[in-house]
Amino acid sequence: MFKGISHIARGRVNHVAMIGCAEIVGKAFPFFVSPILARIIGVYGFGAYNNYLMLVYLFVVLLSFGGDSNLTVKYFKLKKSSFIATVSAVLLLPIFAALAVVLVIFIAGNNIDSLGLGVGVGDVILALLSAVCVNFNGLCLALCQCRKDGKYFLGLSLLSPIVFSMSMYLMYVVNNSLDVFAVIYCHVFASVVVAVFSLNRFYALGLIDFVNVFGEFRGVIRFGLPLVLTTATGWFKLYYERYLLTTTMGVAFTGYYSAVFQFAQVALVLNTIFSRVYGPYLFSKLSLGRWSRNTLIGYSVLVSALFLVIGAVYAYFAGDLVVLLYGAEYGAYTIIAFPLCFAAFMNLSNTVFITYILFYEKTKIISMISLFSLVLHVVATSFFVSEKGFYGAGLGYLLSNSIMVLCTMSYAIFELGKHIKVGLKLDECR
Repeated sequence: MFKGISHIARGRVNHVAMIGCAEIVGKAFPFFVSPILARIIGVYGFGAYNNYLMLVYLFVVLLSFGGDSNLTVKYFKLKKSSFIATVSAVLLLPIFAALAVVLVIFIAGNNIDSLGLGVGVGDVILALLSAVCVNFNGLCLALCQCRKDGKYFLGLSLLSPIVFSMSMYLMYVVNNSLDVFAVIYCHVFASVVVAVFSLNRFYALGLIDFVNVFGEFRGVIRFGLPLVLTTATGWFKLYYERYLLTTTMGVAFTGYYSAVFQFAQVALVLNTIFSRVYGPYLFSKLSLGRWSRNTLIGYSVLVSALFLVIGAVYAYFAGDLVVLLYGAEYGAYTIIAFPLCFAAFMNLSNTVFITYILFYEKTKIISMISLFSLVLHVVATSFFVSEKGFYGAGLGYLLSNSIMVLCTMSYAIFELGKHIKVGLKLDECR
């Protein structure tokens, strides 16, 4: 077990450093810019902007069909000719899905304005455009991870925050002010620029062939549809509290909640780095049969427990950090910092075990676990918010994530037991 850990440390240091630097710098931008935005556009504007981002990530979930996971798995399983067809399908399918969503938006019409999110139909269309572009970017990052192309991964990850910050600065200089709508326009512009570079990368590598792509749609949808449900439940768990707070307590409380949740995003950044490095590495080891079942389980439990200990320490001090960056106005709302941050670190533990389930392509199981967790989350959060108010939003998130990790870990160990006998390596069981 420890030999495997040391092998990771020696063999992938440079690549992990590139990925880690890209994710940290890329995600650190909204972390440090959010307090500035909150002061400039106000608590209400900050809440409305986060509701816009909520829609962006919802559309990303609905349009992606698990494309990044599909691309990563198939990269290690298919020949190049078959892989090109898969890449072309995961690039083209979100465009068709986006056109269907546009039709739904126009049918919904004025009902969108009546939701009370602080955004209108035009903002929803912009969120959809951003989501398509973000999806292309995510696919390109997944490809760079598989190819161990750390330099391009780093450059592409840094491009979006650079363009976003420069466009906001120019907007502020020209108008001598900045409101929530200007911030949204800057976000859309940055997303489009990054999407152009992402698509150009696929084209330069010769991975786009739309002639033979239509036969792959069925396989992509079959693989990705359960993941849509899975990621949609994850999105709902992240943003249900904001919708609930917006409709019951006002948009300003969404701003307070979003400020505190920025510190929980630290765990999500670490989760992204870990999944991008750990997933391809584990897929390659499982396909070669390098580790025994006991080694896999022991290693996974050790890493998972380490994440939980780090999460508990970080969550304890998170409330003080909120006041330091956002100001004393937010001090009364840091009560939810510990449950939010600790629950977010549980996603790292979940990723450790969900990787095995993805390798064996049991995506339906993942969706069932996520759906169960979502139902529990909605019920628990609604109850806690009604009983505990603002603090209840964090308790529901903590409870549902705890149950999700336990379910994922149990099934991953069960799946390993089916494919790998105790004490034997995978190639000895074939």
